[in-house]
Amino acid sequence: MHVLLPVLLAILACLLGGLYLLGAFRRRRPGEPPLDKGPMPWLGHVLEFRRDTSKFLQRMKKKHGDIFTVQLGGFYFTFIMDPLSFGAVVKESRGKLDFFKFAEQLVARVFGYMAMENEHKHMQLSSNKHLMGDGLVVMTQAMMGNLQNLMLYSLGQGDNQKTWKEEALFNYCYNILFRAGYLTLFGNEVACSSKSPEKAEELDRVTSNELFYKFQKYDKLFPDLAYGVLPPREKMEAERLKRLFWDKFSVENVNKRENVSGWILEHQQFREENGVEKSMQDRFMFLLLWPLIPYGATGNRSLPGNTGCKAGGGGDTPRTGRQSVARYPKRNSNPRPTRQQDCGPTHCATAPPLKKTFEGKCTENN
Repeated sequence: MHVLLPVLLAILACLLGGLYLLGAFRRRRPGEPPLDKGPMPWLGHVLEFRRDTSKFLQRMKKKHGDIFTVQLGGFYFTFIMDPLSFGAVVKESRGKLDFFKFAEQLVARVFGYMAMENEHKHMQLSSNKHLMGDGLVVMTQAMMGNLQNLMLYSLGQGDNQKTWKEEALFNYCYNILFRAGYLTLFGNEVACSSKSPEKAEELDRVTSNELFYKFQKYDKLFPDLAYGVLPPREKMEAERLKRLFWDKFSVENVNKRENVSGWILEHQQFREENGVEKSMQDRFMFLLLWPLIPYGATGNRSLPGNTGCKAGGGGDTPRTGRQSVARYPKRNSNPRPTRQQDCGPTHCATAPPLKKTFEGKCTENN
């Protein structure tokens, strides 16, 4: 009996400690939004959230209002469903809401990158230098050249060079902007090793398109990966894709390309000078790919209140139609745009070179 009592107390202590770690004793604190821990300890609402995120959030909104906190896989996430409340939340002091602390955890989970101390300060200085003022002019010129290579070159020859190609407007814009942005930041194939400039441009088109479709696979996994609710099979696929991108954007492979942006090179040099491991440098290059995603594209999910392509702004986003684009086999050397075209509810800016015609047509699906 004297031996049994300590054993029972030890088991009880372990049980209580386990329940505490699982969040069983977590309660809503004063001033906090409604807390919904879900039907299962630690897991919370993860199964319903993963099955249909939009439906789950709408149900929680109806139950708790515009702001609520739910438990998902051991983490507590607070959702703000009213877009008019975003400004008030963002303006809160860092003592109450430190985004950088959350961002470090997010990039570690999603990109496998461990952030350096005071890294945000260097990122801000480098972005001001290369993404504003004279630096932005250089990058814009490179972007225009890559856009022309992707948009105004016919994959066919002869009689087929003016055939029209139909594609969903959002998918087309997503594809072109991502690929042009990738080539602008990470450079082009080396012309001398590709035998000719035309062959190098063709390789840029082919390799960037292959990269886009691989990236789309990872992009669809991104929301569940960020929330930490990926099923085992999808988690393995995410790890496989991450390793593929780490190799693709390795410092060694990036240095083999030409016209790499100063923004990328400066980040690379900064980490080399600070003794960052090569593997972490490769992972950071993958992280820099993320600004290329058009707003609302991540995960290809429609947020509550939005349908079709997920443009910014509150309220419903009308569904977009298709865009037909005439492609031509050659580029004009002058990259300056001549006009812009607004199509229906979604604005699509077209930038053809001088002395070339470019026809854009947007129709709304019924």
